[in-house]
Amino acid sequence: MDYLKDHWQICALCCGKYCTLFDSSDLLIADLTFGNRNVYHEIGYLMGLNRGKWLEQDNFILIASKNTGDDELEKDIGFNLKSWQQLRFESTRQLEEDLTESVETYYKLNSAK
Repeated sequence: MDYLKDHWQICALCCGKYCTLFDSSDLLIADLTFGNRNVYHEIGYLMGLNRGKWLEQDNFILIASKNTGDDELEKDIGFNLKSWQQLRFESTRQLEEDLTESVETYYKLNSAK
């Protein structure tokens, strides 16, 4: 029983740290390339925060590398995220350009151009 108690205290501490980080962040950039389940959890947590605060679901950017192969990428991306816009990139240069444009659009930095 002590193990479970210690385990839950550690989980609560970690969750508290990440929850605070999510609450204070304006924008989440999530990489779906490798199907990391933690990334899906973080996106879901942010979506839940948005819903609880009656906010739009527009404060995250989903990215994914095309280099993993379309079939593998489509298999790895969760069904609930397939309908969301994703930046698909083939090179780091393309990612940099597309991500810069998306961040500028989100923060309305390119309206003067």
